[in-house]
Amino acid sequence: MSLKNVLSEASSPYLRQHANNPVHWQPWGEKAIRLAKELNRPIFLSIGYSTCHWCHVMERESFEDLEVASLLNESFVSIKVDREERPDLDSVYMTACQILNGHGGWPCTLFLTHELEPFFAGTYIPKLSRGPKRPGLMDLLPALHQEWVQNPKEVASVAGEVSQRVQQFHQHSSEKTFVAGLDDDCANAYVDAYDPTYGGFGQAPKFPTPQNLMFLMDYGEQKGVKSSHKMVKKTLKAMRCGGVYDHVGFGFHRYSTDRNWKVPHFEKMLNDQAFLLLAYSKSYAHYGTGLFKQTAYELIQFVHRELRTSDGLIHAAIDADSEGEEGRFYTWTHTEIRHRLSMKTSSVIEEIYHLRPEGNYLEEHTGYPNGTNILYMDEVPNEQAEVLGFKKKKLRALLEEVRQTLYDIRSKRPHPSIDTKRLTDWNAQWIYALSEAGRWLDDEALITSAENAFATLARYALVEEPAATSSNSPTPSTRFIHTLPDVNADTPAGTSEQANPQPSFATDALSMCLAACSLFETTFRAEYLKNALDWFDHTIQVFGDPVHGGLTLATQDQTPTLTHTKEWMDTATPALNSLYGWMAFKCWRLTGITRYRDLFDRALDIAHPMGAEYPNAAPWLMRAYTLESTHPVEIILAGPKDHPVLFQMMEIAREFRAKQPTLLVIHEENIKMIHTLCPFTQSTTLKDEVQAMVCQGHQCALPVGKPSEFYRLCQQIYGAKD
Repeated sequence: MSLKNVLSEASSPYLRQHANNPVHWQPWGEKAIRLAKELNRPIFLSIGYSTCHWCHVMERESFEDLEVASLLNESFVSIKVDREERPDLDSVYMTACQILNGHGGWPCTLFLTHELEPFFAGTYIPKLSRGPKRPGLMDLLPALHQEWVQNPKEVASVAGEVSQRVQQFHQHSSEKTFVAGLDDDCANAYVDAYDPTYGGFGQAPKFPTPQNLMFLMDYGEQKGVKSSHKMVKKTLKAMRCGGVYDHVGFGFHRYSTDRNWKVPHFEKMLNDQAFLLLAYSKSYAHYGTGLFKQTAYELIQFVHRELRTSDGLIHAAIDADSEGEEGRFYTWTHTEIRHRLSMKTSSVIEEIYHLRPEGNYLEEHTGYPNGTNILYMDEVPNEQAEVLGFKKKKLRALLEEVRQTLYDIRSKRPHPSIDTKRLTDWNAQWIYALSEAGRWLDDEALITSAENAFATLARYALVEEPAATSSNSPTPSTRFIHTLPDVNADTPAGTSEQANPQPSFATDALSMCLAACSLFETTFRAEYLKNALDWFDHTIQVFGDPVHGGLTLATQDQTPTLTHTKEWMDTATPALNSLYGWMAFKCWRLTGITRYRDLFDRALDIAHPMGAEYPNAAPWLMRAYTLESTHPVEIILAGPKDHPVLFQMMEIAREFRAKQPTLLVIHEENIKMIHTLCPFTQSTTLKDEVQAMVCQGHQCALPVGKPSEFYRLCQQIYGAKD
């Protein structure tokens, strides 16, 4: 039986990148798995993504190489997976890689049995060996094939043990009850890991991990811990000043390879931008720091300029490489800067951004400069103005003029490629962040942008299909497809013909819930809350694990894999079940329905074993616990929609927003639906004048009608504002 490379037919840009490789790549699926069994070959599984630098390196070195391709084609069935298109496979097999290899990363390279169990794993593997501890593919492939043929029992034994450990990791359950104070342990773990010199946590490499900062902001605010705020402010400033931020075109690169945020891996991912937008906009509301507000708006400008499509949705990512070299698009030679700018201006820029003739870009593996420069600062311009002999305003104007000049120069270079996938969960997370930023920054334009994108996303992603014949319910089945149609696709978006082949994941539905919930809290349009509650209930029904609790990433009937993924540990962004616990918390706070409180408590219970071993494993979930255990306050404002006093009351509530009370604004257009969705509000009636009620644990005090009285009530609960 002869195989051929069939990736030209794939929907994923990453898979299509490999369509011309001499390797006989197959997409993941029943057909490829069956072929491996029929040919009695192990599976060579390669997981990556289109903007990954080391994925490109491995392709150039090995997958485009006829010698490597010959070994793979003769003895293996080679399967290529896009980690962003199949996050369930990525999560399972990354866990296996970490078990077998001691660490993970992309590309993720594994060898599987016909039962899909890994018996060898690595990340980037070179073509040729680099010593006994770093075997290359030319030595590794024959050795593993020989092991497969000559020692099948040993291979099966190793694979079975790894499989069991992976399943235990993803299917763990807890019979214990969550222990109060685990958020204190989480905060203390960050104190221990904090880098007081450069900000962030731990040593190199450093990921921005905005959920850490979101947790510390809420923890510091609710419990009055000033050191938490100090860690947040220093880290946000250090990231913004460092080379991990693009000072010319804006947006954050994936992570920093060094401790001091100078040298990034240059890919830019939409989900990273979303959670960083949350962190910077929220931090501005907490601290009033102009740099944080500026960064939030720059993030929005970058995403909407570089990644937004004509219908308002967002592409997935921008590549790290261009012209076959990582970071080439983003770096500068000393001569280039001097040639383009005046001597006086270039000398100022060289000082601020640490530009050097030999280059300041130290190669990750050699530690030596490569002749190019990454733009990074030690301090924000305002803090350098006096030293450089400038007034602050004049220096800011000069830097903006230089930035625009460099942007114009850079725009003429060959651009890194864009991963044009449009993912439901990442788009929903961006809408969630945009809505939250609109509230934190008091910007109606951002809220409108979020609403428009949400309407488009719901139209594309939400698919209703006829109920299965075995179902007891005749009602249609609702699901969110994971990969959205291309904006120029011929097939109408959202039709079941186009959606049927697409997998659906819990992150898609849950992220849509988060976006809808935030839009309700921002606009008080009750239909958003109804969407959030309906979709959350549906998510639990479809993805909930009735035995162990929590959500699995994929449904039980999806394409087979080693086990059903259940993520509890936050990584670069919050984990699935951290978001699930947060959503249960939000539903409880907004509605007062105890079923949601029970779901939240159960989420804490299930996360407890991992949190007890790794206290900062799930900071996003710990945020919810901190907020619920300190100031569980609900504020109800009720009155005619356009009454000026209602707006005054809303402004007062905003003054206390750092404490994150649950705010409900009831008026003639939403009262009926809110009474239905939020039963604890049913005693609230509309009158000619505005009323404000402050509730604790959904038990409400008598209403007050004057803004001054409402302000005093808030002060009594939260204390006088600084």
